[in-house]
Amino acid sequence: MIYRENWKLVREYLKYRIEVDHISKSSQRLEETRLRHLLEWAYDRAFYNVSKIRPGFPEYILTARMDGKKGLLSPIYVEKTIRSAYCFLKWVNIHKRGYSKIDQVYLDTLKPPRMVIEYKEHEAVTLEEIRAIARAPVETIGERRIRASSVFWFLSGIRIGAFVSLPLEAVDLYNLSIKQWPRLGVRTKFKKHATTYLLNIPDLLGVLYEWSFLTLKTSPF
Repeated sequence: MIYRENWKLVREYLKYRIEVDHISKSSQRLEETRLRHLLEWAYDRAFYNVSKIRPGFPEYILTARMDGKKGLLSPIYVEKTIRSAYCFLKWVNIHKRGYSKIDQVYLDTLKPPRMVIEYKEHEAVTLEEIRAIARAPVETIGERRIRASSVFWFLSGIRIGAFVSLPLEAVDLYNLSIKQWPRLGVRTKFKKHATTYLLNIPDLLGVLYEWSFLTLKTSPF
């Protein structure tokens, strides 16, 4: 069973991050997930004894997957999780009595181990493949929607989060522009504001124009 005082410290820290450091709710949720690894690693042992826990946290986190799969976690995730643990334990040392053992000597051991990165070859849809999708026969409005969406993804290179949150006013098919503006409700990475453009491939754009005419004043996707 996870040590209750450890859990309470994590809750207090997450509240501190919102109220004092002014991080966003989404950032807080990410930190909560990362610190869950720290809680499970310590398990029933208090955080003031972290220096005695074996294996150490950097070694433990390498394979501490939450999806039930085997294998190493990604180097980026490992690095961010260790960094979150470092910042939390440093906060505990500074703000809480009885945690003097979590000193800088111990904190300096919280660094990502060397990992061999295996790069995977990205699969990309070719122009011939997307044209085959565009020419595929459709019978229902749902099939037309799927076809238009696939073509839009190809022509725009848009991230899925931004795509599903695009309002009608953000898409200008005739000027081939997409307003990826958070103030319009578009969910962009790091809330970046940008106007991007569709590739000018007439036969594929025709699929989008057809869908736009069908849906009239509703969102094109």
